[in-house]
Amino acid sequence: MKVVVIKDTAIEEIEKICKDLVGLDIKFVLQPVTGDRAQKDIVPGIKELFALSETAGTFLPDVMVIPQVHKILRIP
Repeated sequence: MKVVVIKDTAIEEIEKICKDLVGLDIKFVLQPVTGDRAQKDIVPGIKELFALSETAGTFLPDVMVIPQVHKILRIP
């Protein structure tokens, strides 16, 4: 399961999602939104990503944070 997160994504939102997934054999991916210069205000910071990941990890055993690779590779 992948969840794209933005700046100020509420920890409670991640908790609710993860509580609903407890017991399922899944990988949980947090993916920070990638913005251009005009959208930098929606990109979450590293501390925020760590907090969201830590929260997810209290409910699920397999949590990852990965970037939006298609944007890094410039694939639309």
